[in-house]
Amino acid sequence: MDYGLLSLYKTEGETSRDVDNYLQRKFQIKRVGHLGTLDPFAEGLLVIAIGKMTKLLPYLDSSFKTYEAVLKLGEKTDTLDKDGEVIERKETPTITKEMLEDASKRMLLIKSQVPPMYSALKKDGKPLYKLARKGIEVERKPREIEVRKFDILSFNNNEVRFFCDVKEGTYVRSLGETFAEYLGTVGHLTSLKRLSIGSFSLKDSKKKEDITLEDSLNPVNYLKKDYDIIEISDELKKHVMDGKPLNLKSDKDEVIITYQGSPFAYYTKENSQYLCKRGLF
Repeated sequence: MDYGLLSLYKTEGETSRDVDNYLQRKFQIKRVGHLGTLDPFAEGLLVIAIGKMTKLLPYLDSSFKTYEAVLKLGEKTDTLDKDGEVIERKETPTITKEMLEDASKRMLLIKSQVPPMYSALKKDGKPLYKLARKGIEVERKPREIEVRKFDILSFNNNEVRFFCDVKEGTYVRSLGETFAEYLGTVGHLTSLKRLSIGSFSLKDSKKKEDITLEDSLNPVNYLKKDYDIIEISDELKKHVMDGKPLNLKSDKDEVIITYQGSPFAYYTKENSQYLCKRGLF
C-alpha cells in the first residue's frame, strides 16, 4: 500500500522529523508526516501518515493525548526537562501523601497555560526555542488547555511519576513545573512517554527499525471510529474532484468520502450541505 497510517514507537534522543526522514529513505516514499511532535528527550507514540494520508493529518482526531512522566523535584532547568541547564535549585519540603493528592486535584483546575520558550511555536517566523538559545525571551499569550486526569503513580527519592490525560496543545513539561510549585519547590521532567493520541494507542506501535508497510493501519477502518465513511459512485467522482458540495445522508458533521474503497476526500457539514475541505487523491 502506497498510503496509510503507522503507529510508531519513537525512542528517546531522536526528533520526530528524524523518524519521518528515516521512513522516507526506508520505504522510498516522498510524502511522510506525523501527528503531534514529540520532544527529542521524549519517547512513545508517534502517528505517521504516508502518501496521500499526509493531507488528512490536520483533520485526524488528536484532541486529547495521554502521557506518563517522571518529575524530579528540587531542580529547575531552562527547558523544563533533563536536556536543559539547571537554572534554579530549591530545597524540597517533606512531601506527604496528602500534599500529592491536593496538588493533583489542583492540576485538574488549570484552564490556561503560557507556552514555554523552549517550544516549536513561532514568533515572526522563528521558532521560540531558537530565540531561547540566544537568551531572548518574548511575550507568549496564554492558551486554553484542559487536564482531564492527573494521577500520581509513584513517589520515591524526590521523583514523582504521574499519568495525565490532556487537551492537545498542553505542554506536559509546563505541567510538571506547575505541579512542583504546588508542592512548594521547583522541578523538571526526566522522562516523558506518550501513550495515546485520540484513538491511537502505544500498545499497537513498533519501533521504526521493525516497522513495515504491511503494518500500515487500514485508514478506512481507523477513520470509521470518528467519521462516517461514504462510498461514492463513478458518477460523483468528478464532482468530488472539482470540490463541489454534496447532499449526503449522515448524522455526523464530518465525513470521509471513499472511492473504490480508498479515502478520496474530507467533507464537513455546513447548513444543509457538505463542503469539501480536502481532496485526498
